[in-house]
Amino acid sequence: MVSIYYKTSIEPLPPLREEYIQYADLQGHIGLNINGQRRILLAVRQIVTDKIPARYNWGVTNCGISDLEGSAPNPSSSKLLRDDRHRPIGFCYRPGIPCETEPYVTLFGPGSNDVVFMPDPDIFVDADGALIVPQARYEDACRNWLNDIYGPTAIILEGCKQRD
Repeated sequence: MVSIYYKTSIEPLPPLREEYIQYADLQGHIGLNINGQRRILLAVRQIVTDKIPARYNWGVTNCGISDLEGSAPNPSSSKLLRDDRHRPIGFCYRPGIPCETEPYVTLFGPGSNDVVFMPDPDIFVDADGALIVPQARYEDACRNWLNDIYGPTAIILEGCKQRD
């Protein structure tokens, strides 16, 4: 599968070896352990060309505009709520369902740009690469999660050291 990936560090990855892979899922997300350091790669968008076929026949491909779930934007798409200073304050799953408001933590940037991707129902990535997570989930992850977690939500753990 060929994808545009999101990772939290700007350092290039070394040549990947099979033994680094700790996790891979059907959406293309990958969890790596490289010399004892966790690296989570989130598959943001599937790349499709004349020579690279679509692995999945759903969702927006390449650099197309999508909603948070990767589908074409529509009136029932979920949305991240912002305050008057454009800080995240809540999440609306669908029209007609009350929005949930709560404090958020932003990592790896200010988190004030438009959200382009949601790898998990309450984890967001904005257009500048900031990771946005509900504060309660962030604090729980940093205090209680095990070090051997490598699924997409483990990307939160990469931000724990940043805020210490």
